[in-house]
Amino acid sequence: MQQTPIGMRKKIVFVGRTNVGKSSIINAILGDEISIISDIDGTTTDSVSKAFEILDFGPVQLYDTAGFGDESPLGIEREKAALKTLKNADLAVLVVTSNELTPIDCKVLDYINSFKIPYIIVYNKNDLYQYDNWKLSINTLSKKSVQNLLGQIVKHLKQMPDKKLLEGIVQKHDKILLVMPQDDSAPKGRLIMPQVQMIRELIDRHVFITCIALEELPKALSSQNYDLIITDSKVVKEVLKQVPVSQKVSTFSILFARMKGDFSVLLDGLVMIDALNDNDKILIAESCVHTTREDDIAKAMIPKILENYTGKTLIFEFAHGKTLPENLTGYRLILQCGGCVLTPKEVQNRIQTALSQGIAITNFGLALTKCRLGDIARLTF
Repeated sequence: MQQTPIGMRKKIVFVGRTNVGKSSIINAILGDEISIISDIDGTTTDSVSKAFEILDFGPVQLYDTAGFGDESPLGIEREKAALKTLKNADLAVLVVTSNELTPIDCKVLDYINSFKIPYIIVYNKNDLYQYDNWKLSINTLSKKSVQNLLGQIVKHLKQMPDKKLLEGIVQKHDKILLVMPQDDSAPKGRLIMPQVQMIRELIDRHVFITCIALEELPKALSSQNYDLIITDSKVVKEVLKQVPVSQKVSTFSILFARMKGDFSVLLDGLVMIDALNDNDKILIAESCVHTTREDDIAKAMIPKILENYTGKTLIFEFAHGKTLPENLTGYRLILQCGGCVLTPKEVQNRIQTALSQGIAITNFGLALTKCRLGDIARLTF
């Protein structure tokens, strides 16, 4: 069975001082020692994550982080790594070992509040287990107290907004046509992640789905009418040529950008494409790391299409992984991938990082669609 993608899991990050028992609590939740535990301060040196299914909620990702309070050069670097993980949390669990918060506990709580993250404070190494208005007590040897913690986690998670891909666009029993060209970069025998996620949501919405390659579009259009056609950005121009102007059409990229980030900001970022000048620097940011091909979308396709559209000689630089460079000075535009492996919180943090430094940002698919069509006014979003 295919696992829920990490980008669709709520991120629960355990933080606190060194040696307060973060790893022990996670191991008690999982019933499995994925994190090494020890009485020695600083045992956890980097963030460790584990996929987990919580009853009454669903799939989450648990993160064990390095402890705060180690003033050594290595300890300071560990704190920086922990903060990067914390910043993208949907829910933080602050683990403490005393009734009163220590100065380091308060420092960590300040970070949590500055990132505007909902949190639970857990009093570990305590034989009591109850929940008061600010702190949950836990004994990791007690199944009852561990279940109590999970209950509070579920309570917080269920209060969080959960925007869907097709919210406000698709109705029950609509007829949806997916035009899904498959290329050599797609995993053999499987669909790429955005296509899988789209199909799953359409099934959950109880609609009628037809999936085709571009070549079958004329026959599909002649057989019945569709409430919405969703296609890949690479062939959106070809699709629009074959359908009536009244036909509602969107792309996978547009719908994912709409779900995961501040879509209005990404739309504003498209304006910058028309304002680019020779030698402007463009940062192309991919969230995953993979081997590249000659026709790679980030390394080859986007630079070529952007230069052809603008008629300018542009400078392209590339970032890979889940964090952007801290200093974005000098970039005129950031092109962010669809974020299949990123949560909405992570995408939003990237957008805010760009905005805070006055850098325009938009999405791969939006940029490709604009360059192919001139604008995206005809598309549904």
